Amino acid sequence: MRCNQVSPTYTLTPMMERWLAELPAGNRRALESAHPLGRLGRPQEIVAAALFPASDESQAITGADFLVDGGYTAQ
Repeated sequence: MRCNQVSPTYTLTPMMERWLAELPAGNRRALESAHPLGRLGRPQEIVAAALFPASDESQAITGADFLVDGGYTAQ
C-alpha cells in the first residue's frame, strides 16, 4: 500500500474567483505576489500533479507530499 498527498496553493476555481472579487482592491495582487511564481495555481496544474502519484510510473514513491504551491513553501 502506498500513501501520497498533493498539497495545492490557492487555486483559481470559480469559487476562488468569486472570493477574490469580494476582496478590497490590491489584495488579490498581494496574495499573488506572496507566491514566487507571482500568480495563483490553476486547476489543471493541480490535476496534473495528482495524476502522477496515481499512475504506474510512481510505484516506488510512498509517503510523499507533492507541493503544488508555486514555490510558496520553499521561501
